[in-house]
Amino acid sequence: MITRIVISCLVLCYVSRIYGFPQDEDVVTGADSEDLELEPAQTFDSVRPPLETDSASDVQPQDGDVIAGLDIDALNAEGESVQAVDSEDSPLEDDSADEVPPTDENGDAADTQEDSITTDEGQDDSSFNEESSGGWFGSLARMFGIGDDRVVVAEDPVQEAPVKRETCSEEGTPEELLAKWNGSSLSVLSRFKTHGKLIRNPYPYIVVRNALHPCLYQALERSYPSDEDIIELSPLKKSEVKQNMRVDVWAKTALKEETQIPELWRRFVRYHSSPEFYRQVNRILGSHIRQAHKVKPTASVGMRFKDDTDVVLDCQIAINTPVSTRSTVRGPHIDQPNEIYAGLLYFKHPNDTRSTGGDFNVDMCLRKSCHMISKAQRHKYGTGDTQFMPRQVRVAHQVLYRRNTFVMFVNSKHAIHAVTPRSATRFSRRLVNIVAVKRPR
Repeated sequence: MITRIVISCLVLCYVSRIYGFPQDEDVVTGADSEDLELEPAQTFDSVRPPLETDSASDVQPQDGDVIAGLDIDALNAEGESVQAVDSEDSPLEDDSADEVPPTDENGDAADTQEDSITTDEGQDDSSFNEESSGGWFGSLARMFGIGDDRVVVAEDPVQEAPVKRETCSEEGTPEELLAKWNGSSLSVLSRFKTHGKLIRNPYPYIVVRNALHPCLYQALERSYPSDEDIIELSPLKKSEVKQNMRVDVWAKTALKEETQIPELWRRFVRYHSSPEFYRQVNRILGSHIRQAHKVKPTASVGMRFKDDTDVVLDCQIAINTPVSTRSTVRGPHIDQPNEIYAGLLYFKHPNDTRSTGGDFNVDMCLRKSCHMISKAQRHKYGTGDTQFMPRQVRVAHQVLYRRNTFVMFVNSKHAIHAVTPRSATRFSRRLVNIVAVKRPR
């Protein structure tokens, strides 16, 4: 009997180790070039250090697809995806040049069956921390589906270093301040060198603290369109809007609305939907974009729903509506494969001090693969249109929902992400969604 108990304990301890992950991460502090020598990680906003899964063939699966050997061109040619589902949740507009696939009420492509995503093989598990994943008890629980659906494997996460809040000390009339902000000075990447970091694992993404100059941010914050205006200008009908739901205004729409969208906001939207901004992104993330997407350097770039170009950009002024019942707007999911990158700039309301949640989770498969849930089964896993079995996904990093914080990731089959549940609040979660989408040719 004792021998059986000892053998069982050894087996369980071994199982707890084989499902672990390396603890390495590569971070590049702000720089304007993609050709940099990477240094060991400095974690921030970290729940657990992530696993490197850079791949030269990163493409994104859809329900019912065979993962091995997929490429974005093949997917688009078969009509699996034409318009992108943006980084968290966004309805789509019919584009006369494209054929939009069947979507649900959130604009997501309709799903038909389960699938799986496989990360890189042959990873070194030697640095797995048994305690941080709940030891052999945690592994046993995960094997039999016991415990919380959402596995957040960090009992003592690395705490984020305090970020000093910047204030605007400049004086002047609105006209004088408006005249100052033009072109690249409006960019969310203008301070990347001094305030940003590039993280490669589990997929490439950047985070910029105090992304905009404090005076620019203050001017945009004070003139942020009201919830009512955003709902009115969105493609949704007012009757379709529910609690904790993504609603946004496309760049094409915002640039035509001189009454409801202030001039400074129209300049901001125009720049982030321009070829100049696309080139700026590529100076930082270009090598990762080329690994994940077959986008030619000579590709034409224009505005989504407006221009007939190889790549189309959008800058959406958005909200997640106020919350009456604690919920998440999106659970763990991936975006459609023709999305090249997605970025989120947060405009948390200055009076929104009591609500919790709304943070951006950088997720990864807990094991070597995680299964995509069929549409019919997703209601079993709570709110937020969860695409993956939650107990098979873990949080690698968490970027907090804070004022003037920007996060951008390169989309791929590894780019699993989610929004943490928000508590009940009368405040909307305010954000700008910046995306690039590859159009089928």
